Parts: sequence; structure tokens; C-alpha cells
Amino acid sequence: MNLIDCAADILDAAFKDDALISLQSLSGSFPAGTQQARLAYAESLSIVCYLIEKHGWENMNDLLRTFQEGSTEDKALLKVFGVDTSGLFDEWSLYVRDA
Repeated sequence: MNLIDCAADILDAAFKDDALISLQSLSGSFPAGTQQARLAYAESLSIVCYLIEKHGWENMNDLLRTFQEGSTEDKALLKVFGVDTSGLFDEWSLYVRDA
């Protein structure tokens, strides 16, 4: 099983159990427990893939540069993608559920 398939299986289970980790929580320290850590990494991978697929590498690079300049998560996301962490989480959740 490849990384994407593994992440998809973990996310499917989390959606069914309504156990997703908020993007605000993901921007802090990852959980110490094995299952929660796996979910955190699966969500992070999926969100990055979503951003690249929807907005392209150029905007992803803009986001990374904005972080490098010292911007907070919400300010960087608003500047580059026009949504804050909560809005991105909502967009991503709908995208993954519909996929």
C-alpha cells in the first residue's frame, strides 16, 4: 500500500467517526498517540495535496514564502488563498468527502 492509499484509509475512518483534527490543531504540535499522529500526518498530506491540486505549485510556493517572512497561518492563508484556517478546513473537508 502506498502513502496516498494509506492516508486515504485513515481519513475515511476519521470521517466515518467524525474524528478529524482541526487545522488549527494541526498547526501546533502533533499528537503523541500513534493513531492520532497517523491521522495528523494523513490530514496534513491530504491538505497539501488539495492545495497543490486546486491552486497549483506557484501558490504553494507563495504560501511557503509568506510563512518564511513570519506570517501566521491565518494571515498567510488569507493572503495566498483567500481563506483562513477554518475556511480551508471546510473547503478541504468537502473536497475529500466528495472525492
